[in-house]
Amino acid sequence: MTRQPAKPQRKRSSENLSRGIDRAAQSLAGRFEQQVALHGARLALKSHNQALTYDQLNRAANRLGRAILTGSPAGDEPIALLFKHGTALITATLAVLKTGRPFVQIDDKLPQARAGRLIEDAGARVIVADSEHSGFARELAGGDAVVVNFDVLKDDLANSNLGLAIAPSAIAYIHYTSGSTCEPKGVMSDHGSELHSILVKA
Repeated sequence: MTRQPAKPQRKRSSENLSRGIDRAAQSLAGRFEQQVALHGARLALKSHNQALTYDQLNRAANRLGRAILTGSPAGDEPIALLFKHGTALITATLAVLKTGRPFVQIDDKLPQARAGRLIEDAGARVIVADSEHSGFARELAGGDAVVVNFDVLKDDLANSNLGLAIAPSAIAYIHYTSGSTCEPKGVMSDHGSELHSILVKA
């Protein structure tokens, strides 16, 4: 029996890599909106109790993005997110990216004092939370920050794209680690870097 030669593994060429770098010269939000235009009816997210197409996810994120901008119409301050993992957190993350602000995800299991230090250190003036965490969010906000309830948005918020120009160099998120001193230590990453990382792994 003649043994068939093994098929060579596909390697990423320098040309394909350069194309990935070129495509990364945009924001995460801009790239997502391109995919919505191409594949709006395809399934984007699915959980045990919810399924969203790209178009549905985009519209939900646009409405929340406008609510965020209403609470913080100017500046580039980070937006804090207080959710459990799930479709709501992904929608909220996308909404913040569409506003051009960086997001800071706050672990809902953190003690109030530590969560408050993270928000203060980041300089977040808006906290987005679902109804389950809105009480905790208001405690963290005190009188210094606005709380946007993901589950209670005004009916008149438009669901079209926000149309904001977001540079690839804009900060996308701030991730906090405890650091060697157990004090909050924020690490920032921009849209272009994150998109490039996604594309070269695709």
